[in-house]
Amino acid sequence: MATLSGGQDAGNDMTGPRVHVLVVPDGGKPVLLGSHDVTPNVPVAIGRESNIGVGIDPIDFGVSRRALVATSTGSAWRIELHNHNRADLQLWGQPSMPAQLVETLAWPRIAYHVRGKLPVRHWVLFDDPSLGFPDPPPRSPSLVTESVDRPAPLTDAERAAIRVMFGDLLAWPPRTPAVLLQLKQAGPRLGIVREGVARRLERARGKALALGLGRTVPVTDPVYLYVLVRAGYLPPTDEDLDPVLR
Repeated sequence: MATLSGGQDAGNDMTGPRVHVLVVPDGGKPVLLGSHDVTPNVPVAIGRESNIGVGIDPIDFGVSRRALVATSTGSAWRIELHNHNRADLQLWGQPSMPAQLVETLAWPRIAYHVRGKLPVRHWVLFDDPSLGFPDPPPRSPSLVTESVDRPAPLTDAERAAIRVMFGDLLAWPPRTPAVLLQLKQAGPRLGIVREGVARRLERARGKALALGLGRTVPVTDPVYLYVLVRAGYLPPTDEDLDPVLR
């Protein structure tokens, strides 16, 4: 089945497809168990007794011997789920959802929470910085005044406000449970008053509305964040990474 072009000591080249395995103890910090370069178009098995180990430290018999099989195609990841206890899928900057048996995913950062029996979280991260976000479907203008022009990019101030407000939703690996700030908590971190944070987020929300967000939500609701990420307005950066991945 698989050949790996590297292992945990494969170097710091993060430009190609790569698989990271982490375990997060209940209430603890992520521990990196392995980090592997993978060869494009060659399937790799990931599990308790596989090319890439998950559920091995501590040993979790709730994780299948072969929990996942993943292939980097160059334009996406093809991931098969074989874990008996299933898994949860989380794309970077998006909400978690149950993983399907077979997924083809074009996304720069993909996380699988492989479910076991122990009170820990087993994360398998698929990273490929060469992958962008899928192009959104074209939108038609209304008969009155709506334009199909894309809104301007986020400003530095808007981007900073979003990253402070929704930092836990952008963290990599995902933080569970994610803690969302209140406006009054975000203000001191940005060095501005609460109203200033709200204005920045309102402008960002307006761009999400222009990109297809179907309703106006509170600026503390991450729904518009998900729209901005899907549209490529907020790409991942190194500041999202837990220290063990840097």
